Amino acid sequence: MNTIQDITPIFKTRLQTLHQLLLTAQTQKETLMPELMASRIIEDMHPLATQVAFACNQANHFAQWCLDQDITMLEPPADIAEALAMIKHSINLLAELDSTPDLVLKAHKDIALPNNMHLSLSGTEYIQDWLMPNFYFHIVTAYNILRMQGVNIGKQDYMMHLASHFQQKP
Repeated sequence: MNTIQDITPIFKTRLQTLHQLLLTAQTQKETLMPELMASRIIEDMHPLATQVAFACNQANHFAQWCLDQDITMLEPPADIAEALAMIKHSINLLAELDSTPDLVLKAHKDIALPNNMHLSLSGTEYIQDWLMPNFYFHIVTAYNILRMQGVNIGKQDYMMHLASHFQQKP
């Protein structure tokens, strides 16, 4: 997992999963949408809307870093339609990486943190130790919030990126 072409599909397929999970929630819990987007696992954790924004931010930051664009932070979506649009936008931003195949991973990334702190990471560390763990954390948290709120989803929905690999043994 050391090339842009290795990493981009991971972000895209997992964002597609998040998109599908939210579509399922929208279908099953249409009357609870405002409350659903504000739902959280526990009081000191961010709500579903923020989990979606933060997952998209990780994918966007990867694409923006690779494309030498300014890193931007998404605000939590106001509703499910905005959340779905946000995910689509992130997938489209990642698609720009596919149309620029000569891009190579940068060697270094500095990350500004609150309280005048920062991280100085190699490009590989940035992806493996910062982006990917944060990305999965926010997607899993979104999944868990949806489950807690009664959306009928299961592990097969979370692992839908493997659907084309399932085969019936003779």
